Amino acid sequence: MKGGEFMNDVSFNPFNPAFRTRDNSNPEFVWGPLYDTVQYPASGVAQLSFFTTPKGQTATLIRAGASSSIIKSYVHTNIEQPGISPNTVRTIIGMVLTYKHLTPGNVQNPIDRDRIRDHGVIEFKTEAKDLFHLRLLEIPEANPFVIGSVGSGESTTMIGTAGGGGYGVSMYRFPVPFMLEANQGFTFHIDIDGSVAVNRAVDIGVSFQAYAKRPT
Repeated sequence: MKGGEFMNDVSFNPFNPAFRTRDNSNPEFVWGPLYDTVQYPASGVAQLSFFTTPKGQTATLIRAGASSSIIKSYVHTNIEQPGISPNTVRTIIGMVLTYKHLTPGNVQNPIDRDRIRDHGVIEFKTEAKDLFHLRLLEIPEANPFVIGSVGSGESTTMIGTAGGGGYGVSMYRFPVPFMLEANQGFTFHIDIDGSVAVNRAVDIGVSFQAYAKRPT
């Protein structure tokens, strides 16, 4: 969407009164993503279940280059109840994935990410219906790889990650947005065909990009 189109579209116009955050006469419309993080073990697994371990609970995740049992914080999730949406309505417009590798910069990381991405499919359901299945191959990543050369004669390859998926691919935008009602039950899984093994554990994050309607 071009800049002029953005400003002319009332649904996105930041000056639209519906988006005022201090208007006591109307509910507030705020940006309210839903996100969670789950670890994919090196040995592989058939299914990863997201949004089941809320903030404040213990999970095995990567911290400072080590995989261990930690207490989930806002770094990892903003879900307060397992499998239950927050107490505000969310209109979900898209989603994006993140990958956090056990050993940043390792030359095996792209291979591990390819193995997961090539064999994974997302399954999302609410308590009332199946919403969609999507292959991981179709979902943009917020931290794609960057590759360069360093050292004498630039002969040493360096692999790292970069925040943001680039212009126009920052998320998978749903052709038809959908709504999660307040306190609605839902499940989100990533199924891995063949339970493929990887070289090192990888933390996978999913973030639903969404608007929240917050009461006054």
